[in-house]
Amino acid sequence: IGDITAAAWNPAGLAGISSDKGLQIGAMHSEWFAGVGKFDYLGFSLPLASSQRRIGVSLIRFGIDEIPNTLSLYEDDGTVNFDNLREFSAADYALILSYAQKSRPRTGQWFWGGNIKVIHRRIGPFANSWGFGLDGGLQYHRGNFRFGALAKDISTSFNAWSFNFT
Repeated sequence: IGDITAAAWNPAGLAGISSDKGLQIGAMHSEWFAGVGKFDYLGFSLPLASSQRRIGVSLIRFGIDEIPNTLSLYEDDGTVNFDNLREFSAADYALILSYAQKSRPRTGQWFWGGNIKVIHRRIGPFANSWGFGLDGGLQYHRGNFRFGALAKDISTSFNAWSFNFT
Protein backbone atom coordinates (compact mmCIF):
# COMPACT_ATOMS: atom_id res chain seq x y z
CA ILE A 1 0.00 0.00 0.00
CA GLY A 2 2.79 2.43 0.85
CA ASP A 3 6.41 2.67 1.81
CA ILE A 4 8.95 5.28 2.82
CA THR A 5 9.71 6.34 -0.77
CA ALA A 6 6.12 7.56 -1.13
CA ALA A 7 7.30 10.92 0.21
CA ALA A 8 9.13 11.47 -3.08
CA TRP A 9 6.51 10.02 -5.46
CA ASN A 10 3.11 10.65 -3.81
CA PRO A 11 3.09 11.71 -0.14
CA ALA A 12 -0.39 10.22 0.42
CA GLY A 13 1.23 6.77 0.26
CA LEU A 14 2.95 7.36 3.61
CA ALA A 15 -0.45 6.89 5.28
CA GLY A 16 -0.49 3.36 3.85
CA ILE A 17 2.36 2.33 6.15
CA SER A 18 0.83 0.53 9.12
CA SER A 19 1.34 2.37 12.42
CA ASP A 20 2.50 -0.86 14.09
CA LYS A 21 5.58 -0.78 11.80
CA GLY A 22 6.84 2.25 13.76
CA LEU A 23 9.93 3.99 12.42
CA GLN A 24 10.59 3.34 8.73
CA ILE A 25 13.97 4.12 7.16
CA GLY A 26 14.77 3.82 3.48
CA ALA A 27 17.61 4.54 1.07
CA MET A 28 17.86 4.26 -2.69
CA HIS A 29 20.47 4.86 -5.38
CA SER A 30 19.69 4.86 -9.08
CA GLU A 31 21.72 5.77 -12.14
CA TRP A 32 20.14 7.17 -15.29
CA PHE A 33 21.42 7.48 -18.85
CA ALA A 34 24.16 4.84 -18.54
CA GLY A 35 25.36 6.21 -15.20
CA VAL A 36 25.58 9.87 -16.24
CA GLY A 37 22.77 11.01 -13.92
CA LYS A 38 22.68 9.82 -10.31
CA PHE A 39 19.61 9.84 -8.05
CA ASP A 40 20.02 9.29 -4.30
CA TYR A 41 17.25 9.12 -1.70
CA LEU A 42 17.34 8.84 2.09
CA GLY A 43 14.23 9.12 4.22
CA PHE A 44 12.47 8.17 7.41
CA SER A 45 8.89 8.17 8.58
CA LEU A 46 7.17 7.96 11.97
CA PRO A 47 3.54 7.41 12.94
CA LEU A 48 1.94 10.14 15.02
CA ALA A 49 -0.09 9.54 18.18
CA SER A 50 -3.11 8.90 15.98
CA SER A 51 -2.57 5.68 14.03
CA GLN A 52 -4.17 7.39 11.01
CA ARG A 53 -1.35 9.94 10.55
CA ARG A 54 2.32 9.78 9.62
CA ILE A 55 5.15 12.27 9.09
CA GLY A 56 8.31 11.88 7.06
CA VAL A 57 11.62 13.57 6.31
CA SER A 58 13.49 12.89 3.07
CA LEU A 59 16.74 14.00 1.47
CA ILE A 60 17.17 13.74 -2.29
CA ARG A 61 20.11 14.41 -4.60
CA PHE A 62 19.90 14.25 -8.37
CA GLY A 63 23.11 15.21 -10.09
CA ILE A 64 25.48 14.88 -12.99
CA ASP A 65 29.12 14.66 -11.93
CA GLU A 66 32.45 14.96 -13.73
CA ILE A 67 31.34 17.61 -16.23
CA PRO A 68 34.45 19.02 -17.98
CA ASN A 69 34.97 22.75 -17.40
CA THR A 70 36.59 23.99 -20.60
CA LEU A 71 36.51 27.73 -19.78
CA SER A 72 40.29 27.76 -19.13
CA LEU A 73 41.24 25.11 -21.67
CA TYR A 74 42.85 27.60 -24.07
CA GLU A 75 45.98 29.59 -23.22
CA ASP A 76 46.35 33.27 -24.18
CA ASP A 77 48.25 32.26 -27.33
CA GLY A 78 45.40 29.98 -28.48
CA THR A 79 47.06 26.66 -27.62
CA VAL A 80 45.13 23.97 -25.80
CA ASN A 81 46.38 23.09 -22.32
CA PHE A 82 44.62 20.00 -20.95
CA ASP A 83 46.23 20.61 -17.53
CA ASN A 84 43.72 23.46 -17.14
CA LEU A 85 40.78 21.10 -17.52
CA ARG A 86 38.73 20.83 -14.30
CA GLU A 87 35.51 18.98 -13.52
CA PHE A 88 32.36 20.12 -11.75
CA SER A 89 28.93 18.79 -10.81
CA ALA A 90 25.44 20.05 -11.50
CA ALA A 91 23.05 18.82 -8.82
CA ASP A 92 19.70 19.42 -7.18
CA TYR A 93 19.31 18.76 -3.46
CA ALA A 94 15.95 18.64 -1.70
CA LEU A 95 14.85 18.41 1.91
CA ILE A 96 11.25 17.23 2.00
CA LEU A 97 8.95 17.37 5.03
CA SER A 98 5.87 15.18 4.55
CA TYR A 99 2.53 14.65 6.26
CA ALA A 100 -0.04 11.98 5.39
CA GLN A 101 -3.38 10.84 6.79
CA LYS A 102 -5.91 8.14 6.02
CA SER A 103 -9.65 8.10 6.52
CA ARG A 104 -12.18 5.29 6.33
CA PRO A 105 -15.45 6.30 4.73
CA ARG A 106 -18.16 3.65 4.22
CA THR A 107 -16.73 2.60 0.86
CA GLY A 108 -13.04 2.29 0.15
CA GLN A 109 -10.22 4.08 1.90
CA TRP A 110 -8.83 7.56 1.22
CA PHE A 111 -5.23 8.62 1.78
CA TRP A 112 -4.08 12.21 1.44
CA GLY A 113 -0.78 13.97 2.08
CA GLY A 114 1.48 16.85 1.30
CA ASN A 115 5.12 17.90 1.06
CA ILE A 116 6.99 21.06 1.88
CA LYS A 117 10.27 21.13 -0.07
CA VAL A 118 13.42 23.18 0.42
CA ILE A 119 15.54 22.96 -2.73
CA HIS A 120 19.18 23.82 -3.31
CA ARG A 121 20.59 23.77 -6.84
CA ARG A 122 24.29 23.99 -7.58
CA ILE A 123 26.00 24.18 -10.95
CA GLY A 124 29.68 23.87 -10.09
CA PRO A 125 31.27 27.14 -8.99
CA PHE A 126 29.14 29.05 -11.50
CA ALA A 127 25.63 29.21 -10.06
CA ASN A 128 23.48 28.16 -7.15
CA SER A 129 19.96 28.73 -5.96
CA TRP A 130 17.66 28.21 -3.02
CA GLY A 131 13.96 27.62 -3.38
CA PHE A 132 10.85 26.03 -1.98
CA GLY A 133 7.87 24.11 -3.25
CA LEU A 134 4.68 22.32 -2.26
CA ASP A 135 3.18 19.00 -3.40
CA GLY A 136 -0.18 17.41 -2.66
CA GLY A 137 -1.21 13.79 -3.12
CA LEU A 138 -4.38 11.72 -2.95
CA GLN A 139 -5.00 7.97 -3.14
CA TYR A 140 -8.19 5.92 -3.11
CA HIS A 141 -8.18 2.20 -2.37
CA ARG A 142 -11.18 -0.05 -2.84
CA GLY A 143 -10.75 -3.80 -2.96
CA ASN A 144 -7.90 -4.63 -5.32
CA PHE A 145 -8.08 -1.25 -7.08
CA ARG A 146 -5.72 1.62 -6.31
CA PHE A 147 -6.11 5.11 -7.74
CA GLY A 148 -3.78 8.05 -7.16
CA ALA A 149 -3.37 11.68 -8.08
CA LEU A 150 -0.46 14.01 -7.48
CA ALA A 151 -0.24 17.79 -7.73
CA LYS A 152 3.51 18.36 -8.04
CA ASP A 153 5.01 21.82 -7.54
CA ILE A 154 1.75 23.50 -6.59
CA SER A 155 3.75 26.64 -5.75
CA THR A 156 5.79 26.34 -9.00
CA SER A 157 8.92 25.66 -6.87
CA PHE A 158 10.28 29.19 -6.66
CA ASN A 159 14.10 29.46 -6.94
CA ALA A 160 16.37 32.48 -6.32
CA TRP A 161 19.61 32.19 -8.33
CA SER A 162 23.05 33.72 -7.99
CA PHE A 163 25.68 33.49 -10.75
CA ASN A 164 29.47 33.84 -10.91
CA PHE A 165 31.42 33.24 -14.15
CA THR A 166 34.76 34.74 -13.09
